[in-house]
Amino acid sequence: MRPWLSLLGAALMLLVAAEATPVAAQGIMRSQTNRTIDAIQNQIRQAVKPHLAVRNPAGAVQSLALSPDGKLLAIVYADNAIRLFDLQAGMQRVRVPAGTGRYQAIAVTGDNRFIVSGSDNGAVSVWDATTGAKVHDLQGHSGAVNAIVSTADGTVVATAGADGTVRLWVPATGQALQVLRGHSGPVLSLAFSADGKSVLSGGADGKAMLWSRADGKAIATLDAHSGKVVAVGFDSTGRSVTTDEAGAVHVWAPNGTAVARTFRSVQQATGAQVTTDGHYVAMSDPEGKATLHDIDSGREVKQFTAPSGSARYIIVDVQRKRLIMGGADGMVRVWNIGDGANVAQIIATVSGWAVLDQQGRFDGSQQGVNDVAWVANQAQLPIDNFSQKYYEPGLWRRTSRTARHSYRTRQRPCRTAFTCPPKAPSRSRPAPTSPARAWR
Repeated sequence: MRPWLSLLGAALMLLVAAEATPVAAQGIMRSQTNRTIDAIQNQIRQAVKPHLAVRNPAGAVQSLALSPDGKLLAIVYADNAIRLFDLQAGMQRVRVPAGTGRYQAIAVTGDNRFIVSGSDNGAVSVWDATTGAKVHDLQGHSGAVNAIVSTADGTVVATAGADGTVRLWVPATGQALQVLRGHSGPVLSLAFSADGKSVLSGGADGKAMLWSRADGKAIATLDAHSGKVVAVGFDSTGRSVTTDEAGAVHVWAPNGTAVARTFRSVQQATGAQVTTDGHYVAMSDPEGKATLHDIDSGREVKQFTAPSGSARYIIVDVQRKRLIMGGADGMVRVWNIGDGANVAQIIATVSGWAVLDQQGRFDGSQQGVNDVAWVANQAQLPIDNFSQKYYEPGLWRRTSRTARHSYRTRQRPCRTAFTCPPKAPSRSRPAPTSPARAWR
């Protein structure tokens, strides 16, 4: 017998027992019965709570990159294709097929013209962000490329390799500029200063290095880390900020002469990012916990909890006050920093994509929508079965526009076994498509 049927039977037996009880005790009995029935009904709802099933998934997230203006999101999945999503239009713009090596680092240039990819075989490629066509191959690294970053104006990119070097390039022409040498092991993280004149690198050797972009010379070696340096950046005053795998955040004195201050974010860091405005640092751990800390005070601003292993990669979009995470389960989750709500999740399949909001509304390509289904109580229901009420064209665009998103009406929560979305105007099915500081 199904568990929820057993629970329902127990509730009915309690009602019969209440009616057979003497009148003097019926009031107390009925009150207890009502509480018990409420608890049972809650258990029934939990027992048949739906979950998403994805057919032909693209696999785990391997890399994430957001353009500096927050308009373009690039994602690499385990199927080794690069997908570029236009968050303003609310759709996938470009899909770059698998290359000779496995992509493991990507960036969108600051002018939104190019995607730059780095592979495990040392290949660096520049792709047109509008058409997906390859523009250049950049030769130089002799090992895997672990990180890529662009200047704010998009004129220069830096790549970090397992060969211990940092290389500077002009993406528009493919010209090689400086080669920065100083790390004794793989370089894992990179950042440009706001003016583009300095480069900061972090390595598996436990060191971070501050470089002059103009002549490629090292300005300082920042050595106070417990293990690998997983992310680097600059605070709002231009000071270097580094994070290590032990979850420590180090804020350095000007020019990296000494550690000015250290605080801890998580116990073990798998992903991290210093925000582009230099005010915050985001870190995630293996269990799916992510935190946002104020760099000036070291105090926690917000905490987010996702499924274990799903927060390997983490990005903060400062302008729209959202946090984006991706990891082993293949979901890219978008969080509202203001209230901590998971406002959307992006799902990629081998042949399509879909996006769902926290109330069940969805949008996507035809194949992507066909590949996603709700499963509850052993029943599988493709999400496009709900097109009349729940299909929401442009959903992603509205979700991405602002963290404090709003829909047409505020609806009551659904009281059925399924977590139903609120009502929305009917539409046709989708067509194929290719506290320290108040958060600003």
